[in-house]
Amino acid sequence: MMNFKAFHMSERGESHLHDGRVCQDSSASFSDECGTVAVVSDGHGGRDYVRSQIGSAMACEAAVKYIRQLFENISPEAFLAEPDMMLTQLEAAIINDWNESVRSHYEANPFTEEELDCVSKKAGAAYRSGHRIEQAYGATLIAAAVTRDYWFGIQIGDGKCAAFDEAGICTQPIPWDEKCFLNVTTSISDSNAIDNFRHIYSESVPGALFVASDGIDDCFSNTDDNAQLFNFYRKITEMYCTHEVVDASNQLGEYLPMLSEKGSKDDMSIALILDIDGMKGVFNPIKVRMSETKGDIDLNVS
Repeated sequence: MMNFKAFHMSERGESHLHDGRVCQDSSASFSDECGTVAVVSDGHGGRDYVRSQIGSAMACEAAVKYIRQLFENISPEAFLAEPDMMLTQLEAAIINDWNESVRSHYEANPFTEEELDCVSKKAGAAYRSGHRIEQAYGATLIAAAVTRDYWFGIQIGDGKCAAFDEAGICTQPIPWDEKCFLNVTTSISDSNAIDNFRHIYSESVPGALFVASDGIDDCFSNTDDNAQLFNFYRKITEMYCTHEVVDASNQLGEYLPMLSEKGSKDDMSIALILDIDGMKGVFNPIKVRMSETKGDIDLNVS
């Protein structure tokens, strides 16, 4: 029987440290008797997104809130009878909750002159008149959820979800959105956000699931098979299988800033769902530390 645990962390990127900017990423996870969830959200980095670090936190909170409600109120039989409808309703609930949170935050905290001075003239005019304020909070969202009977993933924007099956084969299960290219991404702040969400579900539950912001993806060569990125996730899985959880998490937290410095320079968020006992038998891993993987990982550094 699978025994899942969930972990998450967000680290400020090298460029943000250099410029004195806050981390615009957020992440969350939980595990209880109903299911296990991992969530990341990447707040947009453009000048008009002056509150994206708040928006990313709101996106994570909304995802956790409504996935919990799905676990508590929808039986596995009901979910599996109409999974696409259930996931579309979940995505709509998350979007609505996020928009309500944005509006409430804005009404309690109107834009300051300092914030308005930072944005483009077009955005400043809209924000001053109370229009398109959601854009200032814009963020992506990826969430993966596991139960005893099924798992699902939902996503809007860039970043990647990766899944290891019982044979140790890693795939990217959530369909990629071709509208996400270079620095362009779809967003939970889009007026048509519900049309840009995509999802996956299956009754075949992976032994390990990763969701991560593009700050991690962009550290690795962008090949069709994502081999370098998947190898990185494999090493993380091996580390959690061979170390105490606290030690493994500490190592990962120490490693991510180094990865950002040598790679994307961006903020980094990662969340994972892991059946530690089950995956021990898949990889038969050798005990290693993250600091020892630097020579094995080909960073995509320009």
